[in-house]
Order: sequence, then structure tokens, then C-alpha cells
Amino acid sequence: MKNTFSLGLASLAVLSLIVVMAPNALANSDDGSKTYKRHWEISIGDASGTLEITPTTDIEVLKAQAISAEDASKGYDDVVKTRLGKAVNDSGDYFLVWKVVTSESSEETGTIYTVNVLDAGSGELLTSMTKEGGGCGYKNKSNTEGQA
Repeated sequence: MKNTFSLGLASLAVLSLIVVMAPNALANSDDGSKTYKRHWEISIGDASGTLEITPTTDIEVLKAQAISAEDASKGYDDVVKTRLGKAVNDSGDYFLVWKVVTSESSEETGTIYTVNVLDAGSGELLTSMTKEGGGCGYKNKSNTEGQA
């Protein structure tokens, strides 16, 4: 009986801890709802974009000012995905960017992914990086080139 009571008390303590910690695992989105954010900002070195993100920025207004995904992907072959994202420069300023991911495959090298980071306002290439493919996402970062 004593063991059952101890086990029940321990289970209640674990459940309470989970309930208390769960909100910390969620992030507030811009509209006040709670969502899991799994996309991190990309470093763009000393470059800067035209659509700056500040604490008071209405992100939906900023997105409306961005060029289209079709325009951002223009000129790239074998586009895997195109997505809006957030970039940060060396000064700590944040900008809205397009991440255009392309792939290239060969028997010798396997699949190589290139992440092209474009200014969302102008379409100018801010930086790019290549990564070897495989498994979960685009891992094994192998090369990064910056352009200002």
C-alpha cells in the first residue's frame, strides 16, 4: 500500500513538472497564439537587407512588401524549396529574407544542397552555403560564402 502511494505521488510530481515546463517549450507567435518555432535565423555577416525586422514590426505588412517566391526562385535550377526566413547580420540587425534551396546530385559527391539567402525586398543574394544531403534536413555544413 505504501509503495502504491509513493508511486502515485511520484507520478503526480512528474505530471506537474511536465505541465509547468510545457509553456516554456512553446514560443509566442506574432498573433499571440502559442506555436513551436523551429526555424532559426541565418547569419549574413556584414550584409544587410532592405526589409528590417524590429520589435515593433508588423510581420504581415513586411511579408506583403517582399518579392514573390516565384521571383526569388527565378534563375535557380533544381529548387527544392523556397521559404521566407529571418537573417541577422554582425551588427545584430534582423531582416526578412528568402531562403532558396537548390540541389545537385552526382554519383561521386551524392546530393549537395545550396541554401541561397536573398534579400526579400530586392532579391539580391546576401549569402549562400552548401551542405551535403542526407537524413533529417540539410546537415553537414561544408561551405559558406558571403556577399555584401
